[in-house]
Amino acid sequence: AQAIVNIGATATASVIISNPVPRYMTTSGAVQGTLTTYDTLGKKGQWDAQQDSNGDNCQFSNNSSYIVEQIANGFFYCTSLSMVKNFAFEVEMTIIQGNCGGVLFRVDHTNNRLLGYYFQICQNGDYKLLRLVDNVLTDATVLGEGNSTAFNSVNPVNTIAVVAEGGSITPYINGSAVSIYTQEDNTYSQGYLALAATATSITTQVEFSNARVWTLQ
Repeated sequence: AQAIVNIGATATASVIISNPVPRYMTTSGAVQGTLTTYDTLGKKGQWDAQQDSNGDNCQFSNNSSYIVEQIANGFFYCTSLSMVKNFAFEVEMTIIQGNCGGVLFRVDHTNNRLLGYYFQICQNGDYKLLRLVDNVLTDATVLGEGNSTAFNSVNPVNTIAVVAEGGSITPYINGSAVSIYTQEDNTYSQGYLALAATATSITTQVEFSNARVWTLQ
């Protein structure tokens, strides 16, 4: 099987038809879109594999991406190579060890500053939706936070998703919109996607697999 499917280049119409925007994402409105990426994350492909001097890194193998952050209060992320604007994004996430993981979106690295949004979920089900202004999480603006009963700590695989259309941002955990539901924020309108691991206290390793991206119509 092909690890990465770029719709419009190598995929067939049947792949697009068999992967509509998930029903749970359409309950809050008329969300319609076309699948543009279906990636097992087993190969670098559309993602920028990185490593820093501390040993934090992104690795791709065995149909998954593995991200490690070793410094307390730090986070490490792996950025996609394709820019998105209005989209739906879904990925399976497993916190193998440590604290938190999540997805970044509308990411920009202007003047070596990390701009964008970060939907972070921790082992205990705590989550935050952050608006980033630089590479330091404590400098970010918290747009919403809470605890999700939908997060499954027994079965470590959780499906994380975000729908962003204009200034409307709706995060999901395992098919359920989190209690902050839809946030309105127009600060960042487009950018890249990213997968992340956050170490609030101890070394954290997070596994990601089966990423799907839809461009909204």
